[in-house]
Amino acid sequence: MEDFNTKLFTALAQGESIHELFRQALEEAINLLLESERIVFLDDEKWEVKGYHTGNS
Repeated sequence: MEDFNTKLFTALAQGESIHELFRQALEEAINLLLESERIVFLDDEKWEVKGYHTGNS
């Protein structure tokens, strides 16, 4: 994630709603968590050939 504090401060200073900012940050965090879980659980990096045709792809 980029510098969240800077984005938050800028949004507050400009009087913008911070709901979308928090939604995007939460979405990024969940996606990183799911990606890490996939790598650890399946022992399979994205686009790695070793999982093809093994029932794990």
